[in-house]
Amino acid sequence: SIDYETQDFVAGVQYAGERSSFNLRASASFFRNGIDTMTVQNPLFVTLNGSAGLSPSLFTQGSFDLPPDNEAFNVKGEYAHAFPDFYSSNLTATVALGSMRQDDKFIAPTELALTGGTVAAGGASLANVWNTTDALSRQSADARIDTRLADVGLTMKPATALDVRAKLRYYETRNHTEYFACNPLTGQWGRLLNDGSGLSIVTASTTPGANPSGTSANAYNAASCSLAAVMAMNLAPSAGNIPIASIPFDYRQTLASVSADYRLGRASSVNAAVEREVMRRDFRERDETTEDRIKLGYVDRGTIEGAMRISYEYDKRVGSEYHTNPYAAFTSASFGPVPAVNTQSVATWFKSIEQFRSFDLADRTQNIVNGRVDYSIVQSLDGAISFQVKDAMFPAEFGRTGRLRANSATLDVSYQSGSNAVMYGFYTRQWSNMGQRGVHPASCVIGQAGVTASNWNTLCASASPASPLFPENRAWEVNSQDENDVLGAGIKYDFGRMKLDASFTRMLGRTRIGYKYNAAALGLTALQESLASHGLSDLTFSQNILTASLLAPIDRNITVRLLFRQEVGKIRDWHYDGVTANPMPANNSLFLDGGPVDYRDTLVGIFLQVRTP
Repeated sequence: SIDYETQDFVAGVQYAGERSSFNLRASASFFRNGIDTMTVQNPLFVTLNGSAGLSPSLFTQGSFDLPPDNEAFNVKGEYAHAFPDFYSSNLTATVALGSMRQDDKFIAPTELALTGGTVAAGGASLANVWNTTDALSRQSADARIDTRLADVGLTMKPATALDVRAKLRYYETRNHTEYFACNPLTGQWGRLLNDGSGLSIVTASTTPGANPSGTSANAYNAASCSLAAVMAMNLAPSAGNIPIASIPFDYRQTLASVSADYRLGRASSVNAAVEREVMRRDFRERDETTEDRIKLGYVDRGTIEGAMRISYEYDKRVGSEYHTNPYAAFTSASFGPVPAVNTQSVATWFKSIEQFRSFDLADRTQNIVNGRVDYSIVQSLDGAISFQVKDAMFPAEFGRTGRLRANSATLDVSYQSGSNAVMYGFYTRQWSNMGQRGVHPASCVIGQAGVTASNWNTLCASASPASPLFPENRAWEVNSQDENDVLGAGIKYDFGRMKLDASFTRMLGRTRIGYKYNAAALGLTALQESLASHGLSDLTFSQNILTASLLAPIDRNITVRLLFRQEVGKIRDWHYDGVTANPMPANNSLFLDGGPVDYRDTLVGIFLQVRTP
């Protein structure tokens, strides 16, 4: 449901002198949503997860809180000054402050009374304690993110043939949003899932020996939503991965660069640039990453009847120590000690494999080569060839691994027939190869498979032949090969009074995906292993686009434009095979559509332009 309204207000002042200029701009944006919530029917046949005493048929609908009313404010100042007597220098500086805010009122976790329902672990009643906003730790979001930007640039000309540029940029976000998932009516930490058919509630461990004798699963409830009081109990939770607070993600970016362009003569030049980017993040696996970039380029406009350009870029990203689970303070792991007794599962205290690296934080070395040649073949025929070769190395053992190769090449041809007609054509091919690796987890239970109270946090943390949680024989690999071809042609013809512009483009994309498994370790049959590894058909997408435009003037003041456009697309994606025949393959799951389908769209338009005399 949509009923949006946005109002933007902008005010500013500008000053320009002989050598200096200054701009000050302030803006405010107010978004308002006329519909607060939306109730939808639930098409699933659900099963209870964590709750007891309720009928699955109770959950026939649910409510969503729609995008909230919000405001955004920004103030930006820009300053520029010329120093003609100091190497013809120019200084620019920008400072900006921004703030995004929303304080939308929350809705109740469920509209259902949940009469007769209890928490499966501990038996606490769910009746009439979650169908009200009093079940929330606060009544509204009080969300706010502030941003700051400072940017300084300097250009100068130390010599006639030399241009130098330097830049320093700092940007940061500060997240002031805070929310704790605790029900003040019951003291329960966590939240309902799917209106109460599922629960994500923290309870104290009742495994014998994990906590003092007689400890109830509902022991945390007595703390009345005081996190300090919960931690003072020093009771081990039953699981370590249940979210109990929002994570205020922040980051700070510092970017410094120096570049130079030196003209070798009237027709050629070389350029170089050095750049360093430092990212500092809060509550991420790495506190800091540093990426250094070196760029070299050469341009020639005199050797051939045209121009040549080639560039090379080297990028290297490294970072601080990697922590696989920086979110423990915002989950039930922060409540107390880890259970250290036999039969206690501790798998939920691990977020990921010790050797895993997130794509945006992983070490990476990258080489990129770009080239382009523009050439006048004959007087009326021009051609161009361009290419890019990219090779990136990810040394991580799990996640994005090995090499990422991505290449492309393009051929352009343009022919001018007299003064009335221009015909052109192009062909582009892109191809890439990417690999990933992971481990299908097993279990980590104290007292089983060599796991003890003293070694579980190291034995189960890493993938290894002896790891109970991430055994290497349950590792899998996936390789993705992408190929894309684009072919196009067009004509522009001037009939005198009328002008025609027509073009045709054909695009074809193909992706091959192959998996590798240890079939025996994962319990796969030979047929299942063969189908999963090599039996998947290619993902393909093809599209033909025909466009024609005819511009016809009626008189000096009136012009008519006729437009025709047709698109034909075909999609083949094995992810959706069988969905139409079996839309509900299991409880708690339902496909709402059969996936993308072939299509044909045709557009015909008539545009009338009238100029007043």
